[in-house]
Amino acid sequence: MSKSPVWQNVYLGYVSEYQILPDNHFITEQEEEKITNQIVAHDEFVGEHIYENEVHKIIEADQWAPLKKGINNLISLWYVPKRYFDDNGLSILVGRKAYVVIINILLFLSLLYFFKNNKQLFLFLCVVFAGFTFPYLVGHAANIRFKLDFEWIQTSVIALWICYRFFMNEKEPETYLVFENKI
Repeated sequence: MSKSPVWQNVYLGYVSEYQILPDNHFITEQEEEKITNQIVAHDEFVGEHIYENEVHKIIEADQWAPLKKGINNLISLWYVPKRYFDDNGLSILVGRKAYVVIINILLFLSLLYFFKNNKQLFLFLCVVFAGFTFPYLVGHAANIRFKLDFEWIQTSVIALWICYRFFMNEKEPETYLVFENKI
């Protein structure tokens, strides 16, 4: 139970350090520092109650806060987290931002291919990506580890598409992968 800090994850989605959108100001630095000091003084169970109360305060102050945070997290997950968003150095532009744009385009092409050729696999992959996206809309997508896990799934789907599209010989159907019309 202590390994599932639900309210902590929701709260972290509102922290100013992770906000990409310029109008997302949910908590002042002084409030964040106060909450951090309260959390340090307690265990994670009490911390969850503190985070929950703070999230309720944020939503009471701005009823659109969950939507604003969700859009921010969508950008963080499907593009780049705040850590890289404002950095336009050559290594970030090429190594992260261009890479993410290319991988998203290839993912779109692969999903389009599966939509046309294997609807069951397409629906399965949509559920997988929704299963990644929606929890991060509610919680937070600021941790780069989340983004890297997400990219592994994206590259796996792209690899499957490349295999189906370019390397499978349609004259030898027995060589098709297990997923072909089995889902």
